[in-house]
Amino acid sequence: MEPLLSIRPKWIDLIASGSKTVELRKSFPDYSGRAWVYSCSPVKRIVGWMEVDHVEHLPVEDLWERLGSFSCVPKDMFDNYYSKSQGGVGLVLNAWHWLPEPVELKDIGLKAPPQSWRWIDEKILLD
Repeated sequence: MEPLLSIRPKWIDLIASGSKTVELRKSFPDYSGRAWVYSCSPVKRIVGWMEVDHVEHLPVEDLWERLGSFSCVPKDMFDNYYSKSQGGVGLVLNAWHWLPEPVELKDIGLKAPPQSWRWIDEKILLD
């Protein structure tokens, strides 16, 4: 099983270019390896995967101080996102890989995109 994350297209472009090397979340398990990426509207398809080097669980203040600049997220957006959270998560990324063809969720048996992330059987995408 591997994670599938929902990410907005503008953030995917920054990850793919290497400008954004940290993906911020409110929660995510300790994990390293491939993480599949669903591109939210208007694309609405799984478009690629990123290599997660490691995951850092930190108090919100420390998360911004340590990883904020690598996330490409403006401070006001960060503060708004974590306004009711004590802690947060930073997925430290190594590389991006585009799929040759984007994959619709229905093609892998999913009816809806993950709210944030979910586990999927990667064999469905690798066949």
